[in-house]
Amino acid sequence: MYGLKKFWFQVVDLNGDPVIDNLGVTIRTTGGAVATVYSDAQGTSLTNPIVETVFDDDKRGVVEFWGAGTTYEIEVKDELGRAVTVEGFTGRDHRIVFDPHSHDSVLAYANTAAGAELADVSGTFVDYPHSYTLDASKLRVGDVVQVKGMVLCADFHNVEELDIKVLFGTEAILQTGDLVIAANDDVIAFDLYCTVQTEGSGGKLKVEGVWYTDLNGTVVTHIKSPTGSAKEVAEDLSGDCVIKVQGDYATAHADQESYLIDLKVWVHRRGNV
Repeated sequence: MYGLKKFWFQVVDLNGDPVIDNLGVTIRTTGGAVATVYSDAQGTSLTNPIVETVFDDDKRGVVEFWGAGTTYEIEVKDELGRAVTVEGFTGRDHRIVFDPHSHDSVLAYANTAAGAELADVSGTFVDYPHSYTLDASKLRVGDVVQVKGMVLCADFHNVEELDIKVLFGTEAILQTGDLVIAANDDVIAFDLYCTVQTEGSGGKLKVEGVWYTDLNGTVVTHIKSPTGSAKEVAEDLSGDCVIKVQGDYATAHADQESYLIDLKVWVHRRGNV
């Protein structure tokens, strides 16, 4: 087979010493799919993920493979599932530092202003103006996407009901049901954790967390979703997923205002301890 290029790297610890424990290695394309790789330039098949012992005294933590691509994503994990992922790996790279205790948490999005009020359409869920588009193809089993936010009911007409829905792609990871808005500046808040159970187009998320209301000074805390514990939702995680918040007033009034005053999205990579 022609056109294959050799790639190799050595896995070392924080002291620069080779890691010779039996770790697992998965080689992926830049899009996140498991890559087709070979054990030599002639195109001899190589199992991927690599399951045989490659971290031993003889090989000194060195992994070799041949591939037709130019850039790969390398994942190294231990028996406890703690992992280190290197994106943009090329033939010029020859060293990966494996620190199972590393913390890889990224604040991916935070809105900085309340923005426009909800465009009220009675009986219809309408998007609040803030949202975040997440490249879900980068998510791996065990990763956690944290979605936190707050809706401010700044003004009300008389007694109204507002239903809040939080969407991860096409799936509702929270729906509060109709909540009675009793006073100006009532608050509906949520803090949700979506753990990846299955990657890719057949993706599944385990959702858990809390949401609460502060209605006219009375705070009521609820366990998701909206009464109960964790739930599992199916969502295509092979591409972009829009994370957004919607609202639906039971009855339309001219004098009612609500704003998504806070929306934050964190991505917590697996391996955090």
